[in-house]
Amino acid sequence: MDRILLTIAIPTYKRCKYAVQNVKHLLPQVNAHRDKVRLIVTDNHSEDGTFEALTEISRQNDGVFKFYEQKENIGWMNNFFFGIENSDSEFVFLLGDDDIVSPNFLDVVIPLLEQGGDRLGMLHFNYIMASDNLSDGRLLYPNLENEQMVLEYNDASEFVKKYHKGPSFISSVIFRKSCMLKGKELNLQSDTIDYSWFLCLYTGIIGYDVMFYKMPLCVQRVGGFYPRYCMNYVIGMYNVFKYLDPYMPGVLEFWKEKFAKEHDSIAMCINQIIEYRDLYLPYEQLFTEALPSDDLRKLLVVALHWKQFWARKYFRLYWMRRR
Repeated sequence: MDRILLTIAIPTYKRCKYAVQNVKHLLPQVNAHRDKVRLIVTDNHSEDGTFEALTEISRQNDGVFKFYEQKENIGWMNNFFFGIENSDSEFVFLLGDDDIVSPNFLDVVIPLLEQGGDRLGMLHFNYIMASDNLSDGRLLYPNLENEQMVLEYNDASEFVKKYHKGPSFISSVIFRKSCMLKGKELNLQSDTIDYSWFLCLYTGIIGYDVMFYKMPLCVQRVGGFYPRYCMNYVIGMYNVFKYLDPYMPGVLEFWKEKFAKEHDSIAMCINQIIEYRDLYLPYEQLFTEALPSDDLRKLLVVALHWKQFWARKYFRLYWMRRR
């Protein structure tokens, strides 16, 4: 039998309902393409019924679906890479356990992967962002442009600068397994704050072609507010591009310029720092390095050290002038 083309790998932890729903949703597609596709779930020792439910489904779908349970919680990033490394295929799709692909997902992506051939490092596709109950969805890239539905890039850095949307990529990219593992060997960094896989992926696709499909193929559940967002997005993404820059020169400056224009993201981050200053204060130096301008560094000092009433007032005045 020829090597399997694609593995859909779903990491999960204490979300039995979503994991089971996702597997049941995917299995008809996987079975229809069983000569080319496999499905695996890697459970990070949930103890919430995931083991019992998915073990039974795996038994009923032997040959196309495999379930792994970690003997102990190995950390979410290690569980991600476990799924990748245990995928016996040319390409891997790392799918969030609560995200849902379209009913024609495999009918679309398999021909694209085959069309890309040995030069293809990554396929990225459009998706819909929605709430937990899959309502209020909006398209990530609303400008579909009818004349060309598939775009191909021979230069990975050109793709990164045009379509980079941050770590929400996780359920909208199919990547060559060898590229991800090469990136892990070359550029795995612990201080990218949850985005190690993202850095490894971007490092690994250098020298390969990248393909973008404009139609949405997935609905992603967008999580609610969480106070670490600012730390993740500002420090984590800055470090991703800092470590990527030696391999893809110019992307760090690109990130600084892009972030400086993201007024809504900056406003949300500063408000979070004011609200959760005890959480963020130990990371002041890292924020100072990551922020792209003296004005924003000054704003950081105000957010962290002024009384909250005056910090919020200063911030509102600053933002009125900025707008």
